[in-house]
Amino acid sequence: IEIDRRVLDELKDPLLHLVRNSIDHGIEKPGRRQELGKSRRGLITIAVIPVQANNVEITVRDDGGGVDASRVREIALRLGLIGAELVAGGRRPRDCSSPGPPRHRRTNCPPYGSSPPITRTTSSIS
Repeated sequence: IEIDRRVLDELKDPLLHLVRNSIDHGIEKPGRRQELGKSRRGLITIAVIPVQANNVEITVRDDGGGVDASRVREIALRLGLIGAELVAGGRRPRDCSSPGPPRHRRTNCPPYGSSPPITRTTSSIS
């Protein structure tokens, strides 16, 4: 697969954001991973798959436990980002990738304020 240098430059920050999110929020700490029967080391996979003539699909996946939806609801409710009726109805917030400082980070890189909206959008750059 050949990708134009300009496109790679545009993808660098969003990809870095997704990888950091996997480290900060997806992959459990080594001790917890062992308790769950997993390897102490987490795995992050980046796949680039051609889908059309000038388009590729990029997937960033980790082998972590994922987002704790009940904790996201609890925090969003406490911060006033969602109403009690949303929680009572069992619905989930539309997304949890709004810009803002992460509460629990393990990487040393500062967060990017513009990356979350980019990571929610599928776009084609040709």
